[in-house]
Amino acid sequence: MRQDLDRRVGEVEELARTRAELTERAEGLARTVAAKNSAIESADDKAVKLAERIDEITARFKQERSDLEAANRKLMEELQSERSERALAQGALEISRANRAKVQKQLSALRRKTRAGRGAEEPPQIDYAADVIENKAVEPNPPAE
Repeated sequence: MRQDLDRRVGEVEELARTRAELTERAEGLARTVAAKNSAIESADDKAVKLAERIDEITARFKQERSDLEAANRKLMEELQSERSERALAQGALEISRANRAKVQKQLSALRRKTRAGRGAEEPPQIDYAADVIENKAVEPNPPAE
């Protein structure tokens, strides 16, 4: 009996030691699970924050793109307007040059005609007027702004 009692006490001690080891192991696993759950929650929070940030950046990008497209349209309209104005100014310049050339030819013809038909007693008034008109035609015009 003593042997049986000693053997049973040894088994109980072995079971108590095994139980303590298993309890310690279960507590460690519980702590590990809690840490993993905390890490998962933290990762989920981070994912939500990142998704919100992505949405904010996407919205800002769309707004900036819209603003840039509007500015681009405005610049294209201004460019087209300036091209039209330039074409109009070029046309006016060509017309002015043609008129100037025409007036100079008429002036030269008038000078030749008056020189040929003028007597010694007539003053050279047409020549003076022609010189004034010719000098004004030769003077550069101030640049238009």
